[in-house]
Amino acid sequence: MHKSFEENKRGLLRHELGHWLVARRHNFQVGKIEVRIDINGGRYNAYGTSTIFPVPTLTNECYFKDEIIDYLERRIRVLYAGPLAHVFHLQDEDVEADEVKQIIDKVGESDLRTVSELEVMLIGLSQNEDHTKVLWDKTIDDLLILKDKLYWMADELANEVQNSSTPYPFELDYLEALERKFESDAEPVI
Repeated sequence: MHKSFEENKRGLLRHELGHWLVARRHNFQVGKIEVRIDINGGRYNAYGTSTIFPVPTLTNECYFKDEIIDYLERRIRVLYAGPLAHVFHLQDEDVEADEVKQIIDKVGESDLRTVSELEVMLIGLSQNEDHTKVLWDKTIDDLLILKDKLYWMADELANEVQNSSTPYPFELDYLEALERKFESDAEPVI
């Protein structure tokens, strides 16, 4: 499947906004998002970063273990959110599950590698190996709640990404203003 520049930039923006919005939802401090799409031999290479400061908050020695487990679970959900948001629109299309998994494995390679590292710690602390499916499903729930905002913000940012090989940084203030605009436009008028 050969995707266009438009499809690539929207997928990339959804991916990075997925990380960013879920991080905010789980009370992590966030920063800017930066994206760039290069064209090399007719193929698109998409690069993006969402600046997230996933610093754990440990408030009480007696609860360190529980707080670390909670932190790891939230951090993993943020990592899952990128690749899931990238392909979220496919749930409304006739796409085979195997194809969706291949896309997720490709666009989420580094995210999923980090998840694997964090899961080892999570399993060691909790003595529970059932986290993967539960956290995956909870991330889908996060994205269902954020879906309208995610798509609207991705479309707004996509209007600004016009050229290949050009980095497009979206600063925190701008992203927060976009989020406020979405929320004020979404509020019902009484």
